[in-house]
Amino acid sequence: MYTIKRVSIGSAFRVGAVSSALVWVVFGILFVLWIIAVGNAFDSAGTQFSGQSNNVGEFSGGAAIFTYLCGIPIYAVIGGISGALYAFIYNLVAGWVGGLELELEQTHYMPQAYQQQQQPPMGGIGGNMGAQQRKQRDDYDPFE
Repeated sequence: MYTIKRVSIGSAFRVGAVSSALVWVVFGILFVLWIIAVGNAFDSAGTQFSGQSNNVGEFSGGAAIFTYLCGIPIYAVIGGISGALYAFIYNLVAGWVGGLELELEQTHYMPQAYQQQQQPPMGGIGGNMGAQQRKQRDDYDPFE
């Protein structure tokens, strides 16, 4: 069992800022499309009843795109502050009642490219290995 005793406030700020900004980038598109659709609906309703367009659709589209672009840094700041605040509160509570307990399992799977980079150095002259060096190589675990 491992216990998370403390969370770095700066790290939590960065993670909260980036993740919140990415959420807004993805879901803000839905906001823009909805605002444009509502604006066009009001525009067509105005045209139907009065016979002339009130250009609500054009205004709402521009305003929605402006809001979308301004929303990215706003969501980043709000997400960063929230992440830092949650980390601060977690650190306080973990000091009183203990931190989150995690049970981790070590797997021995590594991608082939990573295995080739992490091999222990070959010993002996010309790369010849003795029995002890082969055992060290075979028992090598990069996670220890």
